Amino acid sequence: MAKLAEEEKEYKRLSELYQDIPENKRKLVDGLLVEAARLKVSLDELYLDIKQNGRMEEYTNTRGDSLMKEREASRIHTALDRSYQTIIKQLNDNLPAKESNKKGFALLDEDDD
Repeated sequence: MAKLAEEEKEYKRLSELYQDIPENKRKLVDGLLVEAARLKVSLDELYLDIKQNGRMEEYTNTRGDSLMKEREASRIHTALDRSYQTIIKQLNDNLPAKESNKKGFALLDEDDD
């Protein structure tokens, strides 16, 4: 239930950032906003796991050698991050030309916090 609330909060934040998308396109991009919100919440959860447990884990192969491999959370994070970036680009591409750069930079500034 908490995850759903976080997704709704993120959807609202993104909706406000992309409020300048023309109404005729707004209905088309609403699904992108929903998916971007879901991805952002999942990325944040995965980031916390990676921060706590690291990107790599040790394992022993069949010969008894101790090796390092990328954790599943890290692989998933990378894939979801790629999808999130693609959606954000699509949303930015739907902003009016004069707003596109300003809003895009606002997104980058907020992620630095």
